[in-house]
Amino acid sequence: MHWAKTIWNSDIPPSKSLLVWRLMHNKVPTDENLMLRGCYMPSMCSICNNTCKSSSNSIRDFCFLKCFKIEVHQPKVTFLKEVCWQPPLVDWLKCNIDGASNGNPGNASCGGIFRSHSADYVFGFAEPLGVSTSYFAELIGAIRAIEIAFQNHWHNLWIETDSALVVLAFQREIKLLILLQIMGSR
Repeated sequence: MHWAKTIWNSDIPPSKSLLVWRLMHNKVPTDENLMLRGCYMPSMCSICNNTCKSSSNSIRDFCFLKCFKIEVHQPKVTFLKEVCWQPPLVDWLKCNIDGASNGNPGNASCGGIFRSHSADYVFGFAEPLGVSTSYFAELIGAIRAIEIAFQNHWHNLWIETDSALVVLAFQREIKLLILLQIMGSR
């Protein structure tokens, strides 16, 4: 223990002696050493005791998920389906419509583009709908396309949507009539 007399003497300030002693015994309070002793650090998950690299960890590194053995996998594309726009028949207009909401319900909007049989742009619309569901936004997009075609005397109209529920609503016209009555009373 002759080294102890070297570091613990009156010529060396006690704070420096303590630091040297900690270095020699691997007891310097680094984040790593403190975590080994069970001290929670700001960069440590208090639930699973794993270190988090930064506050902007991606969800795959999220400590909380690891505690429950939940793994986040990137979605794999199971198949690719090429979709090509098909023009309508001569003297017809085609309106491709879409609706979306940021949340369900959430801020919603709808829109559509009218094109001729030669793919020429004829008309387009986009409308905010306030807070609504994505289904309602799609449905209102289709109804708005019909209203625009009616106002412009476009009698041959082909509406295309990616919503099977909207197609089903038009096939079951009784429910659609109720919805149109509700909209008419606004």
